[in-house]
Amino acid sequence: MEQQIFAHVTQFSSCAALLMATLLWMQRNGNHSRTYLAIVYLVCGIDFFVRTLHLYGGEPFIPEVLHPFHLWMALIELPLFLSYLIEIAEPGLLTRRRMIALYSPGLIWGICLLLPGLHFRVLHTSGDILCHLAETNVWLRIAFLLLMFPYSLLLYRISCKQKRNNTDKRLIWIYTAGLTLSLLFFTASSVVDSLSAANLYLLYALAACVYIGYYEIFMRIHIPYDNLEEFYDERNFKGKEQDNSLKENSSNDELWKRLTTLVDEGQLWRNPNLKQSDLVSLLGTESQTLSYLFKDKGYTKGYCEYINRRRIENFIEIMRQYPQKNIQDVFFDVGYRSRMTAHRNFKEYAGTSPTEYLANLLEDI
Repeated sequence: MEQQIFAHVTQFSSCAALLMATLLWMQRNGNHSRTYLAIVYLVCGIDFFVRTLHLYGGEPFIPEVLHPFHLWMALIELPLFLSYLIEIAEPGLLTRRRMIALYSPGLIWGICLLLPGLHFRVLHTSGDILCHLAETNVWLRIAFLLLMFPYSLLLYRISCKQKRNNTDKRLIWIYTAGLTLSLLFFTASSVVDSLSAANLYLLYALAACVYIGYYEIFMRIHIPYDNLEEFYDERNFKGKEQDNSLKENSSNDELWKRLTTLVDEGQLWRNPNLKQSDLVSLLGTESQTLSYLFKDKGYTKGYCEYINRRRIENFIEIMRQYPQKNIQDVFFDVGYRSRMTAHRNFKEYAGTSPTEYLANLLEDI
């Protein structure tokens, strides 16, 4: 029974991975992150397809642990997925030198597989690993297996240090935790001679494959690579910092007027990285004072409600002037990086979905 489940899940995983690879490749539009993810799915699809051929090849299925080919595929897939996450966090960070360092374990292991003098013993159980641990071909496999875990540490470092918007930061944290869990599942399925462990790993990999592919295609707003420069930088504030000092006795109306002028002139809502602390610094006030001001002006949720309201207002203004524009492109222009967040905020503000709003707008024209 477990063998049949393993065969069906492997076959379905191969089809799902190849389908996602095709969709991502067709919709990459110069997006490097989608290109990396498409290649990840292609390699995974080939990996699972090879396993499927082996399962349905007519030969009796005999479980193996620390399979050299499966380990090699993992050492290729892991850096590719890491490249996708790095490209989300810091586009352009992957130089040729860094890519060589990132992919070197997989390249070295591939060379080891081709060495004529290195014979890889077939291991069927965990006991076989312990019995032959002193052999080079066995401890070398364990060393390369353990070498994959520093990749997750690198991801955590990127997650902590990345300076892009909060949506991408949350996404990277989720993917980092997911990748770490995937490594644990893969390690368990690689050293334990259990079809249950293998099925658990495959089911998790299948769920992750569908979720990540769906989110990338339908939820995450595509960042155009011909315009990576952020809307918000120091140039937006030239001539404004000279007025940073705010007198203690300034009224809320004065502070609100200064805030409105600052935000309107610089169109600061377009910056996906903008935080309340940035406004506090520019106005020369305190965070508590600004929070009170937002609530005093009717923004009960504070800064987030205020900045999202400005983004939606700008979105509506643009769509009224140019109704033929793509909805997702306009959401990107006004500062959103998550399709789900943009749609939720729009519906909360306008009482309808962006698609319905655009349809009504076109009817009125």
